Amino acid sequence: GIATTGVCLFHILNGDMDGQVLFLTIAGWSIYVAAVVEDTLLGYKDALETSAPPLVELIKTGRIRGTLFTFLFTLGGFVMYEEIQVDWGIALLAALSCSLLHMSIMTFNDWYDRSHDLKKGKRLAFDYPKAFWGYWVKLTMVTLVLIGVLMLSDFYLGALCLAVLLTGLLYSYLENVIVLNNLIVAACGASPVLCGSVHVRTSDKSIWLWYGFFFCLILAREVVKDIEDAKIDRGYKHTLAVAFGVENAKRISLVMASISGIFLYLTRKANEVLAILGLLVYKFVRWDPTSNPKKAILLCDTVIGLALICMVVPQKYGMREVAMLDMWSIEHFLWGVVMYPFLRKIFPSFTIKKLLATILVIAYSWELIEFLMELGVFGIAISDWKHGFEHWSNRLIGDPLLVLLGGFVSTKKQKMWIWVIVPWAVWGIVNYLAPNSMFIQEVILNVFR
Repeated sequence: GIATTGVCLFHILNGDMDGQVLFLTIAGWSIYVAAVVEDTLLGYKDALETSAPPLVELIKTGRIRGTLFTFLFTLGGFVMYEEIQVDWGIALLAALSCSLLHMSIMTFNDWYDRSHDLKKGKRLAFDYPKAFWGYWVKLTMVTLVLIGVLMLSDFYLGALCLAVLLTGLLYSYLENVIVLNNLIVAACGASPVLCGSVHVRTSDKSIWLWYGFFFCLILAREVVKDIEDAKIDRGYKHTLAVAFGVENAKRISLVMASISGIFLYLTRKANEVLAILGLLVYKFVRWDPTSNPKKAILLCDTVIGLALICMVVPQKYGMREVAMLDMWSIEHFLWGVVMYPFLRKIFPSFTIKKLLATILVIAYSWELIEFLMELGVFGIAISDWKHGFEHWSNRLIGDPLLVLLGGFVSTKKQKMWIWVIVPWAVWGIVNYLAPNSMFIQEVILNVFR
């Protein structure tokens, strides 16, 4: 190994290696170094537990919802610069790297807190410490290899990912440093949105406004999480809720959520989400901090998700060729309302989550069929009726999520489908009989102009 390394270094210094050869050589070294480090960290690998937890349970320690948000944050940071040609190879590699480093940080923190987490009923890391550690090491080595490959393509972007990973891992050792622990979580949690800006080498005001919004709202969310664990954390973590009490921690969370609203307002792109954020602030004011905060946390996540959509979508309302929402969006929402009770009868053993997941799969399947229609796969007549291609935000975000929203509303208002099935069917029939799919919308818009 030493001899091979010496030969490679000699040829690199002489300029004999460049381009793809150099890339593959460095990538190979990265994998080799990762394997050596992994072997060192797993020095007791022959003594691992004879039984191990299911892989899916280990994966869950990476916080699936947070990982998904991280993936979308990273892509959103690239898509918001769509006037600049997006390098999807780099964007996807960065998104995957950020997602895995998020999982690595979360899993390591569970391993570090394994004894303390027994008070929360979390036993996985405590019952299988070696298998848990082994999973984290393998996950982190894969993450480091991906970051290494990313650094070869874009050094500064890879360096950002590496800095976030190291800072996030450092968090576990700084849990007793009040405020700093929350700041680390917020800074690392919001950082993926900067990836696109780093890649295109720009630092415009808008990206920092979005970063400020996500930073403040994630910080508010983290303080709420600390309020939930205040009794358990006393004597172990020095959080705001432990140091100043849950009422004062609630006020701090409220202030951070309000400040995030200022950043959101200054973006000039998310007034609708600003109204929902106002609802969140109102909920914070009314919220009893001694009660379960799960609803407040879910509302935080909803606001973050909607804000991310507003950040990446160039136009929210208008014709479907350029906007996320059009009049067909109403039909998609009603379709979700109608679909849920029928699926519930077809799959009576399914939970609500499974039914909603099925609705989302059907919605995206329909979007694929629509795309094939627009391509002319089903004939030129149908292609002409479709009247052009939908904007990516309409196809990937607006329509499917509205179908899902309709299904969710139907879980709360189970008789609602009786009232909407007729207007849903009438709207569909009228449009299908029209010269093209956008004819009715154009007529309605012309009336109001």
